[in-house]
Amino acid sequence: MLGAALLDQEWHQLAPGHPVVGVDEVEGFERSALARHGVASDLVPPRYRSGYFAHAFTNGYDAGYYSYLWSEVLDADLVD
Repeated sequence: MLGAALLDQEWHQLAPGHPVVGVDEVEGFERSALARHGVASDLVPPRYRSGYFAHAFTNGYDAGYYSYLWSEVLDADLVD
């Protein structure tokens, strides 16, 4: 889930005027974005790809999407 959130943020942080990422360049964009955050692994490919986000932004699901991560953080704090 963390990889998906980081990838989503990478797309949203592209500066205005950034060259359009073509369909044939998406996989490279994903790979370099995840590598920048230290969550890329050749042995474990990304579970969520860029094309999988469409459902998150069409029905208000986007806020709940990130609450899952915070729930994990709070849970980890309570267990420690």
